[in-house]
Amino acid sequence: MSMRSIIAKCCFVCAIGLSIAYAGSSAFANTLCTDLTQSNRLPDGEEYSAVSLSYIYNGGKRGVRITVKENEDVLVPRKHFGIRWFGFNTAIEKPGINLKVTVPRDWIRRFRPYKYGAFGWFEVNISRRSTTLWKSPDRVNPLIIDMYHRSKDLSYSDFMVANKIGQLFAARVAHFTHDGRYYLNAAFSTPEDPHTCITSTSTTTSKPPVTTTIFPTSTTTVKPSTTTSKPASTTTVQPTTSSTVPVTTTSVLPTTTTSVLPTTSTTQPTTTTSLVPTTTTSPPSTTTSSVSTTTTAQPTTTTSVIPTTTSSVSTTTTAPSSTTTTAEGQCSGEIYLGGAEGICSCIELPPVDDPPYNRPGRRGLALTCGDIVDFCACFDCEGPVDTSWTIECTKPDLASIIETAECAARVTVSDALCNFQAEVDECTVTVNDPVNDWSDSIVLQIGEIIADLSEETLSPETDSIGVDISVTNNSNTIRAMVMTIAECDQGEDNLACNECVADPDRALPFTCSAEEQPDGSCRVVLYSTVDLINEGEGVVATVLYDVIDADACPHCVDLCITEAEAADQFNESLCTCTDSGQVCFDICGDIYPRDCLDPGCAPCGDEVVDLFDILEMVDIILGFVEPTACQMDNGDVPNGMPPYCGSPSGTTNCLTDGVIDIYDLLVINDMALDKANCCDYCLSGKIY
Repeated sequence: MSMRSIIAKCCFVCAIGLSIAYAGSSAFANTLCTDLTQSNRLPDGEEYSAVSLSYIYNGGKRGVRITVKENEDVLVPRKHFGIRWFGFNTAIEKPGINLKVTVPRDWIRRFRPYKYGAFGWFEVNISRRSTTLWKSPDRVNPLIIDMYHRSKDLSYSDFMVANKIGQLFAARVAHFTHDGRYYLNAAFSTPEDPHTCITSTSTTTSKPPVTTTIFPTSTTTVKPSTTTSKPASTTTVQPTTSSTVPVTTTSVLPTTTTSVLPTTSTTQPTTTTSLVPTTTTSPPSTTTSSVSTTTTAQPTTTTSVIPTTTSSVSTTTTAPSSTTTTAEGQCSGEIYLGGAEGICSCIELPPVDDPPYNRPGRRGLALTCGDIVDFCACFDCEGPVDTSWTIECTKPDLASIIETAECAARVTVSDALCNFQAEVDECTVTVNDPVNDWSDSIVLQIGEIIADLSEETLSPETDSIGVDISVTNNSNTIRAMVMTIAECDQGEDNLACNECVADPDRALPFTCSAEEQPDGSCRVVLYSTVDLINEGEGVVATVLYDVIDADACPHCVDLCITEAEAADQFNESLCTCTDSGQVCFDICGDIYPRDCLDPGCAPCGDEVVDLFDILEMVDIILGFVEPTACQMDNGDVPNGMPPYCGSPSGTTNCLTDGVIDIYDLLVINDMALDKANCCDYCLSGKIY
């Protein structure tokens, strides 16, 4: 049993180690693994993703393969699920020049720092392509990164380099559910050094002892003992139960229904005076006696009912009279708004379960995240009352309730609802008064939507850029929204918003306005007086920005939504969850000069596409030079002619084919001649 439990508890990183294809015979035993167990949004300690390092070989040269795989048992996939970024550091000098990095199609190698939230910056980053017009690439699972040095063998230690805050690897994963809660994205990291995740000796020697020794002993010894003991126990128990049935009919009835059948004819008269006779004989008398016993249930009535049946009939007449008298004195109560400091206004406002709270499209009182509401129990009881309050919600930790005073309570809605999928959640608040036997319940509706920003990529020469605002509102319609968009770390984004355009598909009759604020943020208002944004998901507006100084911009600018509010069709607030976006500046077609050797300069390119870039690409196509990682990223461009730019040919997805060839040369040639080309079209939407 111990060996089985060990195998059953095999960690997630071992599973990923088995799925890797190794090029060298010694790679299997030397694979190193680690788990990304830290998160900026989820509890630390779970195996969210696995990272493994293995050796690969090509022509006698040893390289390193990094494999990254999400743990779908913990991060349950939703639509568009997958890794967006993966980052690490390296001890290799000038990695953009000395490392040859191979990544999946439609992924980019970036030898520029990228920040993973609280886990800091990483030097080498692998990310999916994302531009203004490109579709989201297909998910890769696992993400495999192959690396070779241009002149020497690589070792694991070359990539086990912690950043400034001690983290070794980091990843951003998007669109998943964890513990029933939906997350748009989260960052994961680990400070732990990788360890040997699997060896050939442990797997081949542990299995035979489990299969040969445990099974024979368990089958031969356990079965005889169970077969001999069961008959003995059944034969001895049955006589005892049959002999005791006539004496204790009330307690044995459920267990000895088959043995009582022959003796019921002789014992019927005696059982009629106890609790059993109501099933077979004298239906008129038994029904009246059963009513009296259930209503009174007093010790004195049970002793007096046994001698005669007439006395039991007289008790039935008194039972209704007792209930009617209590009914005449019974009171009732309802839940009202108010109750702060124990003061209830039970006259000015209607009860919460009356209109206008209940109406078509709305059931109950509408609340939003972080709301604090006071309730009061109003009643017409003349005597004392004893109220107690409870709350039950469709999701855990959605709201809480405390009694603030006699007959009053306060409900607090959680301000961390953004872990849930955009939907309507409900809570039922109940007040109960057992002294006067009344209760009342109301329903609270908590609507939630998600607003997020797009990821855009543009050329440094681009003067303007559009950032899409997308909204997921699966269960609520929207009449108005307001938000502030700013650089996530409150830094300078070198962007200035000047206009907002409502999306014609989801928000055609809406008015959208954008205004640059003195602190560099952008305030956006989206509203309509005649229509609503219906349930669904997708872009609702696009904010247009002017690029102030592209040279002063970092490689990527992270944009976040703050101070977001939304109103539904009843002008009532919706809990608005937000997600960040990104604007990145990329070079398309700029591959000359090759990676410079001076410290701190750009890996390749001079921010101009001209004849020198064409000649450099010809040398790469002819095999005279091998492209660097920077040249592969800049030179592998969408093929075709606008608007039919992409892969395969004739499509409009703006994807690349992963190689530098004659088709890339044609695009760069048109770009150098200032003709219509797929680089400018896919990055900036330009059609000349």
